[in-house]
Amino acid sequence: MPRIQPAAVFSVSCRRTLLLLAIVLFSAAMPVRAEACKFQERPLADKISAAPVIAVGFLETIENGLVTLRVQQAIKGIAPEQQTIEFEMGQTSCHHRFVAGQRWLYMGTGYPSGSMLLEDEYARRIDENIAFVEAEFSAPAARQSLAASGTLSNSCAPWDGAALSLKLADGTGAHIYSGFGEIGETPRSFTLDHKMQRGSGQIIFCLEEGKPCTSAQGMIYLHRAANGEIEGRLEIEEGEHTRLKLFRVREEHNQQFCG
Repeated sequence: MPRIQPAAVFSVSCRRTLLLLAIVLFSAAMPVRAEACKFQERPLADKISAAPVIAVGFLETIENGLVTLRVQQAIKGIAPEQQTIEFEMGQTSCHHRFVAGQRWLYMGTGYPSGSMLLEDEYARRIDENIAFVEAEFSAPAARQSLAASGTLSNSCAPWDGAALSLKLADGTGAHIYSGFGEIGETPRSFTLDHKMQRGSGQIIFCLEEGKPCTSAQGMIYLHRAANGEIEGRLEIEEGEHTRLKLFRVREEHNQQFCG
């Protein structure tokens, strides 16, 4: 019987080691499939009993996973003078996806706590949830949107191109170098960075009559609601921070020609 030379033994052993290493590295590089959240639904009365805190409010800030909810209506476990609730945002599939600007019935951070989204970060209302919370919790605040009112009208860009002019009731506004035809059912973003080009624009503040307007940079999201209104979100850059403003405005058409 022929004897295997030591070099051959090393070669076979080395190849096996390399093969095992390759399998381990390939397995590590494979994407991990997120497991769907599994939970047993509970009656509403049980959810109310289990929740230490229940409130209707909007998410004011989220910083390093800490969520601050400003209370619109306290329902359970909140002192009359308490204006905000703070809680840590979970990271599993059984935790809610909280985004600054949303409005919630808050009962906990995940399923099946009973928390319900009432209005998303683009001012889109979830009418079924709003009606449920109004009826079951006697919570008129569920329908009290904080979205600013105003108008969105057609205008002209500095180079005689099409533009849109947003004017909110508090004096905040924006010029967007785009047209109504680019606003659909899905939120469309525009970078308002003062550039003289299509898709850009600027945020305008005309807060006091008789004083000059000022400008800022940021982002705007626009979409068309089922009832024909234009809804959206302004992200206003203020140094290292970003201030949010949701809006729900009427569409107005001016008779003018740009060109």
